[in-house]
Amino acid sequence: MYAFSSYPIAEPTSDFSLSLAQGADSIELDRRDPFAANVRAVAARIGVKDPERLSIRVGEQTNGASLGTNATIGQRGACVILPAELYDAFHATPAQRQRFDLPDRDEIDFVLAHESAHIAKNHLLLSGAFLPVSLMSTCWLIKKVPNKLVATVAGTIALVGSNMLLSWRIEHEADHVAAAHGYARGGIHCFERKLSRNCEMRSALRSRLITKEGNYLGDAAHPLLTSRIQHLQLIADAAAVASGTAGDNGDDHHLL
Repeated sequence: MYAFSSYPIAEPTSDFSLSLAQGADSIELDRRDPFAANVRAVAARIGVKDPERLSIRVGEQTNGASLGTNATIGQRGACVILPAELYDAFHATPAQRQRFDLPDRDEIDFVLAHESAHIAKNHLLLSGAFLPVSLMSTCWLIKKVPNKLVATVAGTIALVGSNMLLSWRIEHEADHVAAAHGYARGGIHCFERKLSRNCEMRSALRSRLITKEGNYLGDAAHPLLTSRIQHLQLIADAAAVASGTAGDNGDDHHLL
């Protein structure tokens, strides 16, 4: 189990690791591609060590993914897989972005910062170590409780719930790191766009997995979009207040 969970860390660009991240069909970008250069620039700002060791890939999946950690990037490298929509939006003109409803530059950079934060904070190392521990704890619980049916149900709920909570914590931390480096507004715009698209899908498909607000309940690995927007809004507001205070202090000093 430990070997299975650590493989994407040891071999982040292998076919098996890419398939786990739903990036088996992704294509690696040339290092000279302006989009790849921008990814590495954002990664360096977030705190990724050796950003030149990053493999930048683009695929058809709807969400980004990152493989590898800061602790191992020097020896093993790391990989960031990004939706083709972001690549197209980066190279599009403002008129094309508006016409085809593509993300703006601030939204693109937020996603890059978010995925870079997963690497910088060694999130894959944390989740890879937690899965075997939680599984063994569940097996121990089932073995100790006399009523096996109750133990199995409780153990399964505990296993799924604990891993879901860890995943939510990791996602919120990645959002926080990106926002702390100035990408909060891009994140808010990105998630608001997703809410709007989900609402359109809800109207067209009449899906019960999408709430009136646009939250998709089928994605248990990520927090609700509305909660992520609220989190980023708090950070953006705090930064605005701090910036205003600093400006006022500067004006007072100038008057003195």
